[in-house]
Parts: sequence; C-alpha cells; structure tokens
Amino acid sequence: MKIFSTFLLVCLVAFPAVMLQSSNGVAYAQEDEVIEDADVASEDEALEDAATEETLAEAAAEAEDEEEDDGILKKSPDAATQLLFVKPDDSGNLAAGSIANVLVGFKNTGKSNFHVNAMEASFRYPQDFNYFIQNFTAVKFDKVVEPARQASFEYSFIPSENFNGRPFGLVISLHYQDAEGKSFMDSVFNETVNITDPVEGFDSEIFFLYVTLAALALLLCVVLQQTLFSSASKRLTSSKPKVEMGTQNNGDIDYDWIPKEHLTRRTSPRRRGNKSDSAGSAGSGSGSE
Repeated sequence: MKIFSTFLLVCLVAFPAVMLQSSNGVAYAQEDEVIEDADVASEDEALEDAATEETLAEAAAEAEDEEEDDGILKKSPDAATQLLFVKPDDSGNLAAGSIANVLVGFKNTGKSNFHVNAMEASFRYPQDFNYFIQNFTAVKFDKVVEPARQASFEYSFIPSENFNGRPFGLVISLHYQDAEGKSFMDSVFNETVNITDPVEGFDSEIFFLYVTLAALALLLCVVLQQTLFSSASKRLTSSKPKVEMGTQNNGDIDYDWIPKEHLTRRTSPRRRGNKSDSAGSAGSGSGSE
C-alpha cells in the first residue's frame, strides 16, 4: 500500500507538468501559423497594389491614346512655359480697343530639340470654353530651342471695342514640335478676363493732328483776308472819277527833233476863252470912252 500510494502521488504531480508542456507546444504552433498567414496576406496586398498601378497606367495610356486619336494636343513633359503680361499689368482687366502685350518664356528640359511654331489667342464663352467668340491672328516664330536652353516669345492682340464691359475666357496657346515631328500645344493662359473701358490719356498723334488742323485754318483765314482786302481796294479805285490833269510842266519836253516850221504855239481851250474874254472887255472899254 505504501508503494501504491507513492506511485499515485508521483502521477498526480507529473500529469499537470505534462499538460502544461503540451499546451505550450500547441500555442507555439498556433503562433507560427499566424505569422505565416500575415506574410501571405502582405504578399497578396503587394500583388494587388501592383496590379492596380498597372491598371491605372494602362488606363492613362489608353486615355492619352484616345486624346491623340481625337486630335487634342497636349504639352510635352520635357518643356516648361511661363507667361507675363507686359501691358497691361493687371491680366484680369483688359482695356477695349487697346493693345495687350504678353511675353512667354519657353524652356527645353529634355534631351532633344524643340521647334516652336506659332502662338495664337482667342476669346471664349466664359461658361463653356469650347465656344469661340473672337479669334486673334496667329504669330509664327519658327524658332529652334536646344536642350537646356530658354527662349522668349512676344505676342500682341487688341480686344474689340464691342466687348466693352463683359467677361470673356482668354486662351493663349503655344504650338511646338519635338525632333521626331510630334506636335504639342501648351495653353500658357486659360482664364476669364474682364473687358473694361479704354484708358484715356495724352495721345501725341491726336495732338499733332489738332495742331495741323489749327495751322491750316489760320492759313485759310489769312488767304481769305488778303483776297477780300484786294477786292475791296479794286472796288474803291474803280469808283473814283478819272480826271485828266493835262501837262503841267513842259520844261522837260524835248522839241529838238520836230522841225521848227511845224511847231505852233497852242493854248488850252480854257486859256483861249480867257483871252477872248479879256479882248472883249478891252474892246468894250475903248468903245465906251
């Protein structure tokens, strides 16, 4: 009995230890399985992310192909542009009937040449930029920009005076090609602007025009005055009676060339009358005596 009781005590002490060891081993096995599952899940997520990126890249490539097929040009990733309004300073307000000047900077950040063809501008309907309101003349440049080089291009346009007081969408586009002949278009300006009243200031051309008109008017007045004065003097001279005064001094007359037998002493009718009167009065006086 003593031996049996000792064996039973040993079994009771050893059984819990064996159970703990077996339970710990199962727990370790379960932890190893959980780690393996996490690695598999991370690998699956990485594969799904890669597939998503590939799908997005394919969709973007398809969209670009569709845009190219539709004839819509885009800007090149190897070119950078920058626009500056020279006149006026405020790009949001353009004066109607006045010249607007813009300066566009083009930088070639690629490894091949770019050929800048032209620049154009247009007014669009502000609610829908697909509707054109006014097209401005395109300016051709035909400029080659080498890699790591920059170039500046100037463009000018005049908003119509009929658009005064209304907003419009202004689109300024730059057209260029790469070395392979592929065409690109960069909308360097694509915003809504307001057309304001023209700025009134001193205009030298109008000033000189007024001065010229004033000088012509003054010259015309002088000519008219001289014409009227000359006509009035002619009228006065024609209205005076003409009186024949006769010869007052005969001392200056040369009679040497006339033969003496042809020379006779002549007197004027008035002197003859006076002589006859004096002779008559003398005769009457002698008769009375």
